[in-house]
Amino acid sequence: MNRNFFKILVIFFLFLIFDSYSEENIVNVKINQEIQYQTILGWGSPCGIFWISDDIIDEIIEVLVNDLGLNRIRFEIPRREWEDVFNDDEDPYHINWNSFKKDRTDSFVKKIIIPFKKRVEEKNEHFSLYISPSFFNNGSSGSIPPYLFYSPYEYTEWVIAILIYLRDKYGIIPDHYSICNEAGNNNPFTPHITVKIAKVLSEKLKELGFKTKIQFPECVNVNTSLNWIKSVESDNEFWNLVGLISYHLYGNNSGKEKIKDFAFKLGIPTGQTEFMGLTVNHLYEDIIFGGVSYWEFYAIKDILPLNKSRTWFSHTKNFWEIRQIIYYVRPGAKRIESISDNEKLKTLAFLKDRRITLILLNNQPDSQQLKVRIKGLSEGIYGVSYTEKGNYYEGKRFKIENTSEIIMDISPNTIMTIYPSQKNMPPVIINWKSEPSFIKLPNNQVKLFVKAIDPEGETLKYQWQILEQPKDVSMKILNPESSETIVIGLNQKGKYVFSISVSDNFNKILKKVIVKVLEGNQPPEIFDLHNRIPVTVTLPEQKTELRASGFDIEGDNLEYKWIVIEQPEGANAILETPDKPSCVVSNLSLPGDYVFRIQLSDKINTVWKNLKVTVYPFNSPPIIEEITSIPSILKLPQTDVILKAKIKDNENDIVTCFWSLKSCPSEAKVYFEKPGLSTTKVYGLSIPGKYIFTLTAIDRTKFITRDITIMVEK
Repeated sequence: MNRNFFKILVIFFLFLIFDSYSEENIVNVKINQEIQYQTILGWGSPCGIFWISDDIIDEIIEVLVNDLGLNRIRFEIPRREWEDVFNDDEDPYHINWNSFKKDRTDSFVKKIIIPFKKRVEEKNEHFSLYISPSFFNNGSSGSIPPYLFYSPYEYTEWVIAILIYLRDKYGIIPDHYSICNEAGNNNPFTPHITVKIAKVLSEKLKELGFKTKIQFPECVNVNTSLNWIKSVESDNEFWNLVGLISYHLYGNNSGKEKIKDFAFKLGIPTGQTEFMGLTVNHLYEDIIFGGVSYWEFYAIKDILPLNKSRTWFSHTKNFWEIRQIIYYVRPGAKRIESISDNEKLKTLAFLKDRRITLILLNNQPDSQQLKVRIKGLSEGIYGVSYTEKGNYYEGKRFKIENTSEIIMDISPNTIMTIYPSQKNMPPVIINWKSEPSFIKLPNNQVKLFVKAIDPEGETLKYQWQILEQPKDVSMKILNPESSETIVIGLNQKGKYVFSISVSDNFNKILKKVIVKVLEGNQPPEIFDLHNRIPVTVTLPEQKTELRASGFDIEGDNLEYKWIVIEQPEGANAILETPDKPSCVVSNLSLPGDYVFRIQLSDKINTVWKNLKVTVYPFNSPPIIEEITSIPSILKLPQTDVILKAKIKDNENDIVTCFWSLKSCPSEAKVYFEKPGLSTTKVYGLSIPGKYIFTLTAIDRTKFITRDITIMVEK
């Protein structure tokens, strides 16, 4: 046989074998934009960013909005500011603005909400806000005051005051309102009570022109949320008020698809709104099985952990992997069908403005190198970005014409995004910082560092500048046009702010770096000073837990010391662990103000703050002295009565009332004029029979109920 012919034959058979092997091992991904699912509406921000240092919060918000792609904030109404211990007055239809304190609300709005909102709207996207108050019995929020819990009208007044204030002063209107964060978890809320409050609140929102809708049930996990949904699933009136069905992920989450199916039938979006430790796998599962339109972070450390000195931050693997989805999938994008014929490769596809974004998730523990054939991308130019083992990269651009397909290689532990590219993309700054982030005199130099990637692979230009420095300082940036440079001459204590601009041929991205120059050992800082379990102490309860956190920029070991500074005459408060950050104080046997001091020492410096804890006197429930109906017996055709109550309170507390219908003939449609007052008119007693009404009278800590029966005769 001819030797050359033999070689050709061998090569031919090897090609057939290799080609067969390649086809068997290629993964096919097919996109079908005709099959559509949920619309993405919002990616949410961790609520804990309020506690980040003022020096770096602006950069954190910049990263969250522009680098990660968030457009939504969760706002928890600051407790201790408005109707916390005492009711403003006995009339839930009247806001006593003199009782409204707003310092922390203003701080939160100015520090977080306004700058966040501004950045979102600069991108021509909708800024979304929702309010979700907590009422944990043993948490820092404290329990819900009885008059808010037992009277939906008092609760409504509490909410409306906040909403009016945010709207009228700042022009901020939330999209959604959750009656209780993690309802049913360490608080007294039930589905029935929550729905009752939601109906009253929604009626008032509509009356005042708010478009805010109810977020429900916001329970601690999916299956608890599902049980709450089932308990009220036939209440069509309530579901017409709901704008978002949401859940947290702490526990059993097997019922996501049932929630998704229920919400889909009603045309209500779903959302995942809290979990500490979120990963891209949580996001994928919530999108696919939960059908979520909203998805939110809770803990900042999951994505942007602060350094030990709390002077700067870094980006975690979770940041870059989750970014592969939410940065490219913008609100308004609709999820479409994408099918992988290999279960090891998960996919997500989205359609917006007739362009497709595809995400490939090759991140299972046993993931391998894969060759992927993709069919169904619409025509156009596409970019490729990917995160491999937590590191972010950009791939080459390509063009899809007609019905062409493309084959991509994807490495193990990789999340890849194929996204439409209609214009030159700006550089992506991966990391920028000062090394070190603070210095102590006589040290007077730092190194500034930036790392960036350009999606089109263009050569990047760098420019460092000085934005802020103490007076009479002559600094010098040695290499201002380099990605790394030394700065010398930081020879006075104070704050120094530098900017780095990174530009390609079309775009420029700006970031700030803050450096503190310190002199001598710095004193520690005290934060998160509060008491809890319980937050509000009312006799016969005689103890609570004092809590404080400390931080030292040098990382020095800290010594804690609690001291009783003031207490009522004759009192003898006992500090059980005065040398610990958390200290139970007992024997609070007398009513009045107790002032405790926490001292924090790094053995060089000592700082202190005071915490006032008020112990309130024993409280007895109000007394309903008399309850009457005018007339006492109703004769048709008259169909309305006046209900009146005379109420006494031995401690002269403000007492609020709530009238409700206990029972009536089945076809009667009864409604109250003002059920939150001690005297109210009632309409609709149009069917002969027995009508039973219940009055609930509530003071500062207790409540009492009493029924009245009215007979309606022909």
